[in-house]
Amino acid sequence: MTWASRFRLLVGTILVLVLAALATYQLNQKKGVAASDSAQILARTYDVGTPYAGLVVDQMVDVGDSVTKGQPLFVIDSSSLQYDLKNGFAKPQTEATQVDDQGRLVLLAAGDGTVTAISSERGTFVQSATELATVQRANTLYVQAEYTLTPNEYARVEDNATATVELPNHRTITAHVAKVKVETVAGDGRLSLEREAPQGFDVLAVDAFSGDSIPVHLITVQAVDEYLRHIKPGGVIAFHVTNRFLDLKPVLLAIAQHKKLAYAYVSELRDGGISDWVLLTRNEAFLREPGILEATKPVAPRPDWRLWTDDYNNLVKVFRY
Repeated sequence: MTWASRFRLLVGTILVLVLAALATYQLNQKKGVAASDSAQILARTYDVGTPYAGLVVDQMVDVGDSVTKGQPLFVIDSSSLQYDLKNGFAKPQTEATQVDDQGRLVLLAAGDGTVTAISSERGTFVQSATELATVQRANTLYVQAEYTLTPNEYARVEDNATATVELPNHRTITAHVAKVKVETVAGDGRLSLEREAPQGFDVLAVDAFSGDSIPVHLITVQAVDEYLRHIKPGGVIAFHVTNRFLDLKPVLLAIAQHKKLAYAYVSELRDGGISDWVLLTRNEAFLREPGILEATKPVAPRPDWRLWTDDYNNLVKVFRY
């Protein structure tokens, strides 16, 4: 694994979509508990529709009825079906339909389940492709919940993790995490970190300086103070400083010297281009590891440049002429 791969980590609050609880979930192995932002009980369903227009002359089910695969649900009297049958354009039976002895279309259940909605009743004229009912498939109930987790909390959610789901009536059931969807919360990274308790990161990556307009508030003494608050004592702050127009390496070198941090500028040929990173850490031994040391290049200090703070920066100084 290259040094660049080690530091391609994003920081921020993440939204995790997991199989969990309507109110809370407990990860049995990790003893973790989190309150959901939203949750609902869902199930897989299928629609019962008609391929022909006609009059619904019979309705064999109502909402709440259980059905089995192949069970007749509705009967439709359709003149267009009669025409197609006479001319050989229609099949007398499919998986979802059949023609009765009176030449009428019978809609069948495509699978076991429970009828949850009826949209066209007996006596209704329906157009082709109309949905007459919805059936909830048997044994497909699941709980979908959304949580706001820190990266450390998210790391506890393992694939197929066992979870104890507590329902609103305080009944508990055992379930498994079936799917996890991660989304990065939009917002300013530094401001988001300021609202969080210390996270204890091994690596915190700051990757916002590749364009011609950079967020200078992410590369000041005060910003580095905030990053240090969130990393472990031996952790690393990794700044991605690849930029055709601006040379930010001396800025970070000055901040490192001011904060008495170890500093390394590492560069690697990647995907046909150069990838430049500056590493700041309290752990000087880490920067002496072979993989880091081989990629490290010198940076000339600029004592004539003022230290960048929240109150001062100078983009003219760092512009590549």
